[in-house]
Amino acid sequence: MDTQVASYGDGPNVLRKVPRPLYSVQIYIGGPPPFSLEAQRKVLKWTHERGYFIPDPNWLNPPNVEGIREIVWPFMKPLGTKNIEDISVAFLADGGFNRVYTVDTLKGSYVFRVALPVDPHYKTESDVATTELVRHFTTIPVPIIYTYDSSANNTLGLEWILMEEITSGKELDDSWETMEYDTKVRLTETVADWTAQLSNIIFDKIGSIYMRFEQENLLFFVGRSVNYLLTQENRLLFDAPRGPFVMLESYYAVLLTIAKRDVEAVTQADESDLFEFELGKIQLEPALFLTRNPDLIDSVENFDEPEKEDLADPERQPDSEDPEEAAKAIKDNEEWYTRNLNDYQCTMLRQTFQEKLKDLESPLADAVWDDLPEFD
Repeated sequence: MDTQVASYGDGPNVLRKVPRPLYSVQIYIGGPPPFSLEAQRKVLKWTHERGYFIPDPNWLNPPNVEGIREIVWPFMKPLGTKNIEDISVAFLADGGFNRVYTVDTLKGSYVFRVALPVDPHYKTESDVATTELVRHFTTIPVPIIYTYDSSANNTLGLEWILMEEITSGKELDDSWETMEYDTKVRLTETVADWTAQLSNIIFDKIGSIYMRFEQENLLFFVGRSVNYLLTQENRLLFDAPRGPFVMLESYYAVLLTIAKRDVEAVTQADESDLFEFELGKIQLEPALFLTRNPDLIDSVENFDEPEKEDLADPERQPDSEDPEEAAKAIKDNEEWYTRNLNDYQCTMLRQTFQEKLKDLESPLADAVWDDLPEFD
């Protein structure tokens, strides 16, 4: 589909526009509902098993497959399914904020993603818009989104997305060690190409991507930030700007304000019915203690920082001994052989990644790889 860059005359904050596609079909047309902590707590519970500052949302009542089948049935008809009995639903995976199910029919297979209301309405709207932006303005493969509902006003009581099933491919972690080095090079160049394409989509604000339909066009713009740091636990109740932010300072100021209010909530936990904190369930992180007092210096001026050699620097002169040959010398220790070989290959692939970004004239080509600034 042909695409074009839209001028700001097309509406406030419009970044890009494309001719309106056949998909995605919105079920809910309207603005976000007022946030209700009570409604959220009927669906999820925040736990602190990894420590207070890393809360995790957990399902209280996951959706049942029969309810999902009834939800998707009306949208299966245009895709060729004539009877609801021809639809089967099965659990596929569980993520941080979503549960994913497969929807199989006689005509094809699909994926149904149902979301926890960590940021009601906004997260689903932004997830869909971001996927559509990537589809229309890059060659990065993303699933087709057939339809979605960004409200909880349905029989499931949850927001959901019905999308294409991606059947090919497998996790890189399962294939990396057995992959030929030439294949790793091609993969690295592909990822660099995708990175360059994304870096060429420029934003002038800090926030999340949204879209809206206007006549026969689909318009993309930056709006309210869907950020875990702004939404976790009861933070949606805090009266603070959510974006979009024009300046980085404004964005960080809001993060600090919300963090401060969160700390105040800890001190007032006994008085508030909005805060649940189970100290006994926190898992303490292991700490490293010094066995002797460190040497002290009398002033910063008298401190000479030791020279450090960046072993991952692609411009560093290689050692006289070839790393692959050195790795073979300890091949009897399979674990160390694999680790050393992987370190060497990743160092070389880093250079491949950088060179590809430069060839594609990506804005990230220099920004990512420049040396850290020197401090006086």
